Amino acid sequence: MANLTFEEEAVAANRSAADLEEAGADLIVLLVHEGAPTTAYADAVDTSNDFGAMLAELDPSIDAVVSGHTHLAYDHRVPVAEWITEGRAVTERPVVSSGQYGMNVNRLVFEVDDVTGDVVGLSTEIVDLWVGGAAVYPQDPEVAQMVADATAEADILGAEVLGELEMPLYRARTASGATGSTRGAESTLGNAIAEVQRWATAGNGAEIAFMNPGGLRGDMLGVANGTGDYPSDVTYKQAAGAQPFANTLVTMTLTGVQLAEVLEEQWQPAGSSRPFLRLGTSEGFGYTYDPTGRTITQMWVGEDFIEPTDTVTVAVNSFLAAGGDNFTTFAEGTDRADSGRVDLNAMVDYLAENGSLGTDYAQHAIGVSGDLTPYEGGMVDLDLSSLAMTGPGDLVDSTVTVTLQGEELGTFPVDNALPTDTFDEHGKATLAFELPAGVTGEQILVVEGDTTGTIFPIVIDIVEFGDISTDPASPEYSEHAESIQWLARENISQGWTLPDGTVEFRPLALAGRDALAAFIYRLAGEPEFEPPAEPTFSDVTPESTEFYTEIEWLAAQGITTGYPDGTFRPTAKISRDAVAAFLYRLAGEPEFEPPAEPTFSDVTPETSAYYVEIEWLASEGITQGWSDGTFRATAKIKRDAIAAFLYRFAEGWIA
Repeated sequence: MANLTFEEEAVAANRSAADLEEAGADLIVLLVHEGAPTTAYADAVDTSNDFGAMLAELDPSIDAVVSGHTHLAYDHRVPVAEWITEGRAVTERPVVSSGQYGMNVNRLVFEVDDVTGDVVGLSTEIVDLWVGGAAVYPQDPEVAQMVADATAEADILGAEVLGELEMPLYRARTASGATGSTRGAESTLGNAIAEVQRWATAGNGAEIAFMNPGGLRGDMLGVANGTGDYPSDVTYKQAAGAQPFANTLVTMTLTGVQLAEVLEEQWQPAGSSRPFLRLGTSEGFGYTYDPTGRTITQMWVGEDFIEPTDTVTVAVNSFLAAGGDNFTTFAEGTDRADSGRVDLNAMVDYLAENGSLGTDYAQHAIGVSGDLTPYEGGMVDLDLSSLAMTGPGDLVDSTVTVTLQGEELGTFPVDNALPTDTFDEHGKATLAFELPAGVTGEQILVVEGDTTGTIFPIVIDIVEFGDISTDPASPEYSEHAESIQWLARENISQGWTLPDGTVEFRPLALAGRDALAAFIYRLAGEPEFEPPAEPTFSDVTPESTEFYTEIEWLAAQGITTGYPDGTFRPTAKISRDAVAAFLYRLAGEPEFEPPAEPTFSDVTPETSAYYVEIEWLASEGITQGWSDGTFRATAKIKRDAIAAFLYRFAEGWIA
């Protein structure tokens, strides 16, 4: 914020405490709008979060901390090293919070020496003000009358019916909490209010609207209150309870890059008490994201994808427009215009004009994890998340169906277990399907839920080897084309990507020993493996060898022993007999009796060190040798022959 500098809480608190102590204060209590991320003591004092970092920096002159912000109830005692050293009677500082909405208070009782001003006794507790639904303490008559008078006046306006709700609109919840217990999940209420605000600012050009989850302070359930019949009347009081802050609505222009930055700011800075804040979004806008990398992968409005260089007009409330809740990119928006229209009034006007407000159960934000560059005809394995709303009675999908160019590729179940954390990863599905042959390049998978109306695209780029064809008339024809394509589909070979994006396999190139190590390691499923501290081979190191881990795994499994001089020679071309040995060992060196007559004219027990291994390869149909009846054991093997060997091996020896 221009012309303002914000200090860390501890800096300001310590400066004020010093002034108070100099003025003669015996007892100093810090009241701070900052809170622990959970009720656990360990989290409260963890210096990796903002609250714990603040506590660690407080001056010992501060006798207690009364906190808030996170709406949690806790009653902690935190040791103060200086107090222990001084030998004080009380060596722990109370750090407390009373929860939310006046349901509790923290009671701190200090015993102070009249002469020295020292704290010599302390007791603390959380006092529950409501037991069995009844107030523990009697009301103060004068205050009670003030409240009654205000309530009577408010009830007149509050009872005014604004319109109807088609179904209840809930905030998000966790498995163990009530609605509103998490701000990290998509909700029907957040999306509905965002849509109302987009409608209210459409005259200013708004295409998309966002709603901050912290601005949702109550569900909108209507007169039916979530349990009666719907449609149900909704009153002014209920609308005001949902968004009570009277923010005005602001429009601005963002680029596609900035829009993605806004969405990535939902993952809050390290140390934040709420690590993730899911923005409500208006109808027609959606996006996919990578939950591992915490990056936005696609965005769209209607049927149009939003590219990085595109510009869009968005609407947000004035709190978000100023960069509130660490959504700092909103503050960078251009063409800013404050409509002067209050968010609550926008809801009133919407219901007055439209009569009712619908409930959209479709997900606008979907997590997608997996390889989006599969090979032609190969398998696609993707994990989806954030597929479910969490409100009581919210509709959810039991399955999602995937189509490509109108062809159904599979239907998959959805796990709708409620979240236990504050990240929007509940509603999960695992997709595994085979791509149709002959479809390559950039394609759009369409994923659709069976109940909620959730439907979204996933752009994939289907790769093919530009130098491989199964057509005998093609210049790129290879007799082992199917084996090579299988190698690609199984992600055993990635080939070489040229500057123009073409991917080549180079079938007639000779195979290197390091490449075969990589192929075999991937064929085995890329097992978890920690390379030894000391390299096995003198010419294979993490710094010098591209496939260091793969080669070390081969050595650890006894698949390779290297050369007598202690080298592996990773870039040397591998011979056909060495491939036979590697595959025989990969199979576990099965018991095998070679035939009485050698299969190949140039492979005998006397002429080949790997006679048994080569005969085993032949008996399994992994090699047919050459048309002249030879195997050519010491000849270097080409990459297309490697593909054929691995494909045939996998058919018989890989489950």
